[in-house]
Amino acid sequence: MCKILRWIGYASTGVGVIFIIWACVSVICHLSSTAAGCFIRHPKNLFEVANSFLLLGIAMYLVTKHCYCEKCENEDKKKEG
Repeated sequence: MCKILRWIGYASTGVGVIFIIWACVSVICHLSSTAAGCFIRHPKNLFEVANSFLLLGIAMYLVTKHCYCEKCENEDKKKEG
């Protein structure tokens, strides 16, 4: 279960980074996202979407960091000794 949550967190963080890059490019180049047929009309909205994905990634990291299931505890003990 922890591995699945960890991978969801990684994917969410990756999507957030992609949205940040997309927003920066559209601000710098003055691109209109509506010209490409996109549903997001303003770069500020792209930053808000990226914020949501990054917060989800942080939450998944914290959940997996404090996971106390038997499987995760056994993996940590194997790493220690």
